[in-house]
Amino acid sequence: MKKVIILFTLFWMPWMATGCTDILAFDITTNIDEIAIPGNLQLHQNHVALSTGELPNTSFTLKLDGVQGQLNLLEMRFFVTDGGVSDPSDSDSLDFLDYLQVNVVPISGSTLPKVVLGTWSGPAPSGAKSIELIITETANLSDYIAQGARFELELGGIVPADETSVAGEMTFLVNPI
Repeated sequence: MKKVIILFTLFWMPWMATGCTDILAFDITTNIDEIAIPGNLQLHQNHVALSTGELPNTSFTLKLDGVQGQLNLLEMRFFVTDGGVSDPSDSDSLDFLDYLQVNVVPISGSTLPKVVLGTWSGPAPSGAKSIELIITETANLSDYIAQGARFELELGGIVPADETSVAGEMTFLVNPI
């Protein structure tokens, strides 16, 4: 009987211990605050390039300070928030975009590198109201959150016909072990 217990301990316990860490993992979704992208009908019709450097509020921080353990990005999506609010004929969309990239950038004083987290390449279909990014980096982001970091958007395309407000969601896998 003692031999059976020893064999069980040697072979099954390590396997069970590694499997239990996944049981404790959970998803957490956080919202990305609304970002207004200024538009201009004349610039839109002349296909003037959209410049991220000229856009206000293309970076954001997340309130994930209390999260303990490993933190990995699973999903990220952006969507139009103000279509038709002030004018029934206003139908904002994301069809002015050609690409979107999200980077995590450490706040000054950190030795962590800038990392590209997700990308999307278009063009967006006509009338598109949301886009989902392809996650390019699944590294543990807990050090970025602990040391302080911001997320930056890089947009490409043409100036939208009118102001378009965009918000988003990011879903993370949290593994406390």
